[in-house]
Amino acid sequence: MSERQFTRSCPLCGAVSPLSTPACLRCNHAFPPATIRQTVSFSYKKTLYWIAGVLLAAAFLLVAAVAGFLHARLSSTMAYREALKLAKASPAVEAVLGKDIHLRSTALGVAFTAQGSEFVQFSVALAGSHGAGHLYAVANSIHQNLRFSRLSFLPAAGTQYIDLTPMPQRLTLPPVPAKRVYLIPLGLDDSEPLDWAPAYYNAKFGIDVVLLPAVPLTEKLVDPKRRQVDSESCVEYLRRLYPELDADPSTLLIAVTSRDVYIPSFNWAYAENYRYDGRFAVVSYARLRPPAIMSRWNPEWLHSRLQKILTKNIAMLYFDLPMSSDYTSLLSGGVLSGSEVDLMGETLIGAEGTWDSFINADEPTITIYSVPGKPSLWRMTDSDEALPQHGAHVFRADLANGLFIDRTADFRLEGQYPLLFTRSYRNQDNISRSFGIGASDSLDIFLAGQMGVYVDLIYENGGRLHFVHVPPQPGLTGDTYVANGSVAVYARDGWTVTQRDRSRLYFPYRPKALGYNVTVLAGYTDPAGHKYEMERNSSGELLSVTTPSGQWLHFERDTQHRVQRISDSTGRAITYDYDLHGCLSKVADSEGYTELYTYDDKFQMLTVRQGSSIPSITNEYDISGKIISQAMAAGEQFLYHYTSDPQGRGNATVPDVITDPRGLVTHIQYNSDGYIQSLPLPAERREPLHK
Repeated sequence: MSERQFTRSCPLCGAVSPLSTPACLRCNHAFPPATIRQTVSFSYKKTLYWIAGVLLAAAFLLVAAVAGFLHARLSSTMAYREALKLAKASPAVEAVLGKDIHLRSTALGVAFTAQGSEFVQFSVALAGSHGAGHLYAVANSIHQNLRFSRLSFLPAAGTQYIDLTPMPQRLTLPPVPAKRVYLIPLGLDDSEPLDWAPAYYNAKFGIDVVLLPAVPLTEKLVDPKRRQVDSESCVEYLRRLYPELDADPSTLLIAVTSRDVYIPSFNWAYAENYRYDGRFAVVSYARLRPPAIMSRWNPEWLHSRLQKILTKNIAMLYFDLPMSSDYTSLLSGGVLSGSEVDLMGETLIGAEGTWDSFINADEPTITIYSVPGKPSLWRMTDSDEALPQHGAHVFRADLANGLFIDRTADFRLEGQYPLLFTRSYRNQDNISRSFGIGASDSLDIFLAGQMGVYVDLIYENGGRLHFVHVPPQPGLTGDTYVANGSVAVYARDGWTVTQRDRSRLYFPYRPKALGYNVTVLAGYTDPAGHKYEMERNSSGELLSVTTPSGQWLHFERDTQHRVQRISDSTGRAITYDYDLHGCLSKVADSEGYTELYTYDDKFQMLTVRQGSSIPSITNEYDISGKIISQAMAAGEQFLYHYTSDPQGRGNATVPDVITDPRGLVTHIQYNSDGYIQSLPLPAERREPLHK
């Protein structure tokens, strides 16, 4: 409203006086009584001001009441009392604040109890005789066992936090082969440094953690439609960026990013972590950020969540640990929200007091790495790796089917257009392939299926990528099949498979070729379109492969269509010998390195000798052909026990007990959704697998 509605001018002297005054304040001229309209307007405005004042006072009272309630709730917690005690006892804090340290404000934060865990996070201003600052705390209390994930003090005039966090609870876990963890900040916010990690994990687990220089996030790793980082492409990018670390099976590479990520192989909206091959991981805290205003109150809240999710991934990868269904366990499984991460504690067994296994949808797998000149290394996890070192083997036991798989790289052509040629053996396969019974290679992958329904891309180790038929796609001509971001199209008597990274595989139809060579690989291009040329004879047998830079491999065959000799463009050559049953028995290269293989009467590989009289692996199978024992060169041994499949899914038996080289036992129990497993324990300490 206009100011004129609440004042009037004197007709004699022109002075302005309030509407409520009976006479001019300057000349004392008597005003006529105010009109009803003027009176009502004044009364209306006065009422509005009064209402606004009441509402403002009520708001202040409400804020004060809420602040008082929050402070009362927070100050009643063990975490609050202990945090103040630690801050007042800190010489570093006393040096900033001086004597007589006291509260300067009420505490702001959150305290709640769920799943048996009391979570508390707060900030409070402190002051002393000559300074002030803020105390930030994040803690969990489970069964009165208080643990701070973060506790720090920030002086009012400074930017350097004083870390007051007590040393983490040291977890004594069963020993595993020594490894080294490498953390890589990948497009990470400057506000989230990882410099705390090496000391923290040395104190927490007694392990070595190395922080590598930050790596910028290339836009090639970001899906333009989803505006999310492709976690699978991230892993491949980092493996190429650090080839020496990638080649060492004792290393773990973990990228940490502040960007939102997704896993193309899963139909999820997002993920906060992705693990691959038991050695690689991407951890994102994009979805773990607290609400903006609350995050500003306590910056340590986000730090705590990142620390917890990173600790979970390191524990799983380093110590081969399964996930837990207990939200308060360090190993809490699933795609977790920020508040669910808050509940996570520092121990494997959470508030439930006993192990509560998460349901696994994959299959139990053991991987053993054998690198010449180094001790064997094992993991209780799956890996499809082929190590590039000369003579290195990756032995895998796929226990769902009792399979033994051996994978090794015979040739590695370096340069701008590299080529890794791998050879693979699998038991329970009685077909003679490129390298004898049950043995094939990475260039003899092929397609099989039923036109109009599905097609499978069969890899050298027997694994497969399953494509399903779809209606014609815009821009594509031919019969189309899709699988996990890859597309297979049949047109003009040949197949083209376009993979997620835009590389292409070509499979011409060869009706006169032998067996699976009817649709065997005949060439491929890298994501940039550079062509790897392959030459095959009329039977479909591989004669040569040439890289875009002109490097090559030449293949010679025996009368049984098996590879007898391979030579490369550097002058190196390998010869392959076979026993009377058609199994590969000897591999010898031109540099004097030799490998020997033995088999049982069912063509199942028993031993592998890598230039030594002591086998690097010794296998034993049951009567049905399932792997039941694996012994390494130093005498370490895995034992596998099977039981009848309770779900009757086509397997006569499934694994139920794994005894590892430490003598510890892992129990496995199948259900309709997958399987659950115990923590590795001495045989006499069997515990329930699920609450």
